[in-house]
Amino acid sequence: MKVVQWNTAKVLGGAELRTLELTKALIKKGHQVYIICRKNSFFENKLKQEHMNIIAYKNPFVGFIKILVFLKNWKPDIIHVHSGKDYAISIILGMLNSIPVVIHRRLMSKVNPITKFLINNWKTKIIAISKATKEILIKENKFEEEK
Repeated sequence: MKVVQWNTAKVLGGAELRTLELTKALIKKGHQVYIICRKNSFFENKLKQEHMNIIAYKNPFVGFIKILVFLKNWKPDIIHVHSGKDYAISIILGMLNSIPVVIHRRLMSKVNPITKFLINNWKTKIIAISKATKEILIKENKFEEEK
């Protein structure tokens, strides 16, 4: 399977380390993985040290075009996005390339209305990190439980 992991955090924290661990596990199982990350970030530096396949960008517009072209050419089976600020752009690019998107939700807060609309109108699944996060997503965002 071809998997795109998406995390454009500036720092190197828990979510970024989980993204790296998951990527290593997927590669070990024989999957092909690219990680989309922020250019010149601590996370990008760590990924380079680990010899990961990366697509790095800084400017959102240039990044959008760069990733759009990459997705059209590489044709991944799934996009797995790890950061809330990346949800909307990853879903839009998934829609443009007919790629399902998995959202990893770590925060116990509502998602913004644009992201909610995109999640409800595209092949999107949500992984909630805890029961409390899941309950917020269902109660506050009105997502159906099967999302």
